[in-house]
Amino acid sequence: MNIFGDGQCVSLADCVNFMERNRFTGKKARNAVSLLLSAAMLFAAVPVQAAGAVTEARVETEVEAVSRKYTSAQLRAIDGEDGEYWKYYDAEGNRIEEIEGEKPGTYSADPTDPTDPAEPTEPDVPGNSLQSPYTDAVYTVLPGYEVSHGVDVSKYQPEIDWDKMKADGIESVIIRCAYRGYGSGGSLSEDPIFDTHIAGALAAGLKVGIYIYSQAITSEEAVEEANYCLSVCEQYLDQLDLPIVMDVEYASPDGKLGGRLYDAKLSREKQTEICQDFADTIFDAGYQAMIYANKSMLTSEMNPTNLTDADSQIWLAHYTTETNYEASPYIMWQYSSKGSVDGIEGNADVNFLFTRDLAALTPECKKVSASGKEAVCLTWKNIFGVEGYEIEKSTDGNSWSALAKVEGSATISYTDTTARAEEPCYYRVRTYFTRDGKMEYSGFSDSIFYSGKVGTPVLESAESAGYDKIKVTWKPVGGADGYRIYRQNDEGKWVRLAETAKTSYLDAKDIVTGKKYWYRVKAYRIEDGKTVVGEADKAGIKGKAVPATPVWKSAQSLSYNQIKLSWEPVEGADGYRVYRQNDEGKWVRLAETAKTAYVDANDVACGKEYWYRVKAYRTVDGTPVTGEADKAGIKGTAVLSTPVWKSAQSLSYNQIKLSWEPVEGADGYRVYRQNDEGKWVRLKTLSAASYTDAGDVVTGKEYWYRVKAYRVVDGKTLVSEANKAGVKGKAVLATPSVKLKSTKKGTVSISWGKVSGAEGYRVYRKEKSAKDWTRIKNISSGNVVSCTNSAKSKKTYYYTVRALRKVDGKVVLSGYRKDISIKVK
Repeated sequence: MNIFGDGQCVSLADCVNFMERNRFTGKKARNAVSLLLSAAMLFAAVPVQAAGAVTEARVETEVEAVSRKYTSAQLRAIDGEDGEYWKYYDAEGNRIEEIEGEKPGTYSADPTDPTDPAEPTEPDVPGNSLQSPYTDAVYTVLPGYEVSHGVDVSKYQPEIDWDKMKADGIESVIIRCAYRGYGSGGSLSEDPIFDTHIAGALAAGLKVGIYIYSQAITSEEAVEEANYCLSVCEQYLDQLDLPIVMDVEYASPDGKLGGRLYDAKLSREKQTEICQDFADTIFDAGYQAMIYANKSMLTSEMNPTNLTDADSQIWLAHYTTETNYEASPYIMWQYSSKGSVDGIEGNADVNFLFTRDLAALTPECKKVSASGKEAVCLTWKNIFGVEGYEIEKSTDGNSWSALAKVEGSATISYTDTTARAEEPCYYRVRTYFTRDGKMEYSGFSDSIFYSGKVGTPVLESAESAGYDKIKVTWKPVGGADGYRIYRQNDEGKWVRLAETAKTSYLDAKDIVTGKKYWYRVKAYRIEDGKTVVGEADKAGIKGKAVPATPVWKSAQSLSYNQIKLSWEPVEGADGYRVYRQNDEGKWVRLAETAKTAYVDANDVACGKEYWYRVKAYRTVDGTPVTGEADKAGIKGTAVLSTPVWKSAQSLSYNQIKLSWEPVEGADGYRVYRQNDEGKWVRLKTLSAASYTDAGDVVTGKEYWYRVKAYRVVDGKTLVSEANKAGVKGKAVLATPSVKLKSTKKGTVSISWGKVSGAEGYRVYRKEKSAKDWTRIKNISSGNVVSCTNSAKSKKTYYYTVRALRKVDGKVVLSGYRKDISIKVK
C-alpha cells in the first residue's frame, strides 16, 4: 500500500512507525490509524501495475481529503505541509467558509488594513472608479489602464465550471502548479489538480498564468522553485499568456504565523535577492516572471523597486477599495478573497488585471549579437498580452525596412539570417495585438546597434561618492552584454575590480580619502557561449574620493547682528570649514568646527544679505582633505527679533498700557492698533518698551495691538516683523475700594474711593450664608462715594460696590470685591 507517495508498499507496522515519527498520540493516534486504514482500503482497490497508476490514485485521495475533516496533523501529512491549507481550514481541519482577512496566515491580507470592502455604492464616478461585479464594491483603480477581471485557483477549488466563470466576465486565471512545504524540510510538491485546472481554463479560452506557493529561504531554493515550475508546466509553457508567479507569503500553521520562511527572518535585501533569482531563472528560460505579495510584505520585507527595475512584475494583494500602495508599479491587484464568481463554489480570490497603454506596450531591445558567421540574433523583453512582434532593420539607422513578423507574446528573440556577423546594422521592434476587432500596433522600440565588433567604452566621469567611494561612469556600447572595470595598483598594474551590465560602477574597495586612482573599462559580448572582450581607452580616467558636499539645513537670524548656520552631517567628516562671501565676491573662511552648526557674529550688519558655503574635511596622515561646497550656497540676513509681548493691562476706563520685552539692538518701536475695518494703524513710534494707549479708547471694548522693533542703519530704518497673533487689551472701570463702619446700632456706613470715569455706582449686600448679592442702592453720580444701610444688630453682612458707565446706551460695570464684611452693632 502506497500512502507516502514514494512508490513503495508498507505494512501496518510501517503505519505505526509513521505515527511515532510524527508524534501521534491519544486521539491523534486513533484518527491517524483510521486515516491510514481508510487510505489502505482505498489503495487496495487500485491495481498497482505501474508507478504512474499509483500516483494517479494518490492524487485522487488528496483531492478527496481536502473536503473531509481531519486533525491538523493528518492533513499536514496528506498535504505535504501545504502552507495554503490554512487559508481554507482551521486547526481542527474544518473548512472555513468565511475567510477572515485579518486572521494570521490569511493568503494575502494586510494586517494594517481592513479586508471587507466598503458598502456598495452606485459607480457613477468617472475616471478610475470601477465597481466589481464579484464584491459589488466600488474600487479606485489605476488611471489610464484597461481593466479586466481574473481569479487565482488551486486544489482547494477542486471543481470549477470554466464556461460559467468566463460567462460571468472572468477573462484570466492564475493557477497554482506547485508549492513548497512550510516545514523545515521544505519539499516541493505539484498541485494535484493543476493539469485538470489548466486544461479546463485553456479549453474555455481564458488567459492563463501559473504560480508556485514559495517558502524559499535561499537563492538556491528560489532557482529550484523556478525550474520546478518550468518542469511541471513544460507542455503548457507556449500557451501561457500571463506570467509565471512566485507567491511570497508566510504560512500560519494552527492559525499562528510560522513556517520556514517566517522563521528564517530574512532581511529586505535577502528576500529581494531570492525573488529576483527566481525571476532571473524564468527570464532566462524566455518567460515573464512576476512576484506576488501583500502590501505589508512588499513594503516591509523586500525592496520592490529593485524587482521592477529588473523587469519583474508585481502582483499586489491588498484587501481594500482604495489601495495606498505606492512602493512600486504593479499590473495585478488581488483586491478581495471574498469574491462571488459563477463556476466557483464558495469564496474566490478576485483580481484586477491592468492592460497598459500603447507606450507601455512598446518592447525594449535587450541585446544583439552574432549567431555564427552569417547571422545576427536579436533579443527583446517580452510584453505579455500581445499577439506578436514586428522587426525592422536598417543599415544606417534612418531608412528602415520590414524584416520579420513573429507570433506569441512569450517570443523574445529573432535570428536574422540575412545579416553578416561582421557588418554593422540597426534593429527595432514593435508589438501588435487586436483590440475591438482591429489590429493595433505599439510604437517601435529604441533602435539597437549591432557594431560587428565590441566597441570601446567612452569614459564620462570618475567622481567622488563619499570619503571612501568613487563612482565611475561611461557611455553604453552597442551590442555589449556587460563591462569589466579595472583599477591601476601602486605597482602600475591594471587589476580587474568587477563585471557589471550597467554603465556605472561604485568603487568602495579600500579607497583612501584624497588619493588619486586611475580606471579603465572594457566592454564584452557573449557569442556562441564565449566571451569576446573589446579594448579599453588607454588614457583611462582619474578619480579621487573626498568627503561629500554638506547639505544646508538653514541660515537663520539669531539677533540683529548674528546669523546661525546649520547643515546635515557628512559621513566620514572630521570637521567643517565655513566661508562667507565678502563685498568683493571672494569667499573668506570664517571658522573650522566639528559641529554641524555655526553662529556668525563677525561684524554682521543688520539687514544685510550674506552668502555662505561650507566644506567637510577628513584628516588623512595629518593632512586635511577637503570636499566640495554646495556652489549655490545659502543666504542669511540678521534682522531685529520680533518683540515678545508681556501684557496689555487696563489703566483706567479709557487707557490701556502695553508692554513687551526689549529687543536687542532696537533703536525704538512702532505700535499698531487694528481699527474697525481690520486695518492696522500705527499709533506711536517710541524708544521705550511700553506704551499707554489713551486715544479714543472706549470702556469695555476689546482692542488688538501689534508692535515692531526698528533700527536705523546707514540712514535707513529697518523694521522687524510683528507677532502675527498680536495681543488683546480692554479698558475697564477700576474696582472700587470699599470701607465699612457701624457706629450706631442697626446702621452700616459704606464708603469707597472715587473711580475715574464712573457715572454712578451700585451698592450690593448679602448675608454670610447667602449665595447671591442683593442690590441695595443705585447712585447716579460719579461724585457720590458713600451711603448708609440699615441692618440687623449683631449680624454679619458682606458689602460691595461696582462703578458704572454708559457706553453707546449700554451700562458697563466695573469689577467688585467679594471679601469685605462687617458685624453690625
